Amino acid sequence: MPVDTESVEFKNSLEGREKIARREMGAKIKEHLELNTLAINTISFVLQSPSPISFHQLKQSSKVVFMLLNRMSNDIRTADLLSWHGYTLQAGAVIADCHESAFSILYVGADDALAQKWIDHQDPTRMPFGDVNSITRKGLETIKTPDVQEQTKKEYINYRQLCWAKHANPILQKWHGLKVDGNQIGVFNGPDTSDEAIKLASWVLEHAAHLAYLALAGFMENHRKYIPSEMIVEAKQRIKTLGAKKSAISVTPRQRWGDSDPFPDQWRV
Repeated sequence: MPVDTESVEFKNSLEGREKIARREMGAKIKEHLELNTLAINTISFVLQSPSPISFHQLKQSSKVVFMLLNRMSNDIRTADLLSWHGYTLQAGAVIADCHESAFSILYVGADDALAQKWIDHQDPTRMPFGDVNSITRKGLETIKTPDVQEQTKKEYINYRQLCWAKHANPILQKWHGLKVDGNQIGVFNGPDTSDEAIKLASWVLEHAAHLAYLALAGFMENHRKYIPSEMIVEAKQRIKTLGAKKSAISVTPRQRWGDSDPFPDQWRV
């Protein structure tokens, strides 16, 4: 028998609540979902452009960058789907991993020796390039970022905030999964479409687009020879458009929620 999607029983089910969440979140974070679709499509464009070079001629650094950029695309799409369905904490955890991929792409650059280190990595307890703060700094150095020290601090603080979701840090966790009704408080599972969820989803998806932009800029700096010359201009324009839309879309959430640091002088970078 077909499911009655208008019944009270269905609407109270997990599937029904997710359907309602898709409608609500789709309207409330529409621009951010569209931004990340643009990021994913831009990554797809540069990865799927027909390469004039055979696999055997592909540099080790290019192989690693292609793999990580593809991983980023899938991570961003996953965060999109999670946010759209009301699972914004889980989206944040995914994009924390995306930070590591993006700055590994920047750090590897065109260095085949570093890429080989990544390929040969066999330690199940450590990442091949050391701690995330160092990778972030080294990645920014490779793209000649002005004031690397200050930008590293900003990027790493963003990463640590994403990791609040990844590690169930109480700072973030206590704002999600609780329902307050007068003097009563309860825990609920499933999608969250509260203002706190909207706030988190907006920030997570905006940051996902930021990481995609950085990774794509690194790709174009070191690996654009694998894109046919007649497609280079379009690739550059797509990346430029992504950066511009990301900058423009950040204005509204900041006007609504602000961007002041709730923990001044408490960060350890």
